Amino acid sequence: MISDRDIVYAVSRRGEAAVSLAVSDVMSHAVVTVAPADSLKRAMGLMIRQRVRDLPVMADGELVGVVSMGDVAKYRLEDLETQSNVLRDAYIALAVAKPT
Repeated sequence: MISDRDIVYAVSRRGEAAVSLAVSDVMSHAVVTVAPADSLKRAMGLMIRQRVRDLPVMADGELVGVVSMGDVAKYRLEDLETQSNVLRDAYIALAVAKPT
């Protein structure tokens, strides 16, 4: 797998000559992956610990997708919005049910 970080690192080490290198000379060889059944929490943890923004999703040795930091952020924002709405609705329900 090759990332923008791999390319920036190659250019910083080799300068303009980096553009002539083979992808295999620049790419990351020890790639961290997840399986389709892995939790989003596990994927987020791996992204944080390994300092990567994209995780290949592998099933039976085949690439079946990629989870990006953008995917994780979108899911978390939707989850937080849902939690916020539930708490707001519970507060409203308690306020309405409270005798005056």
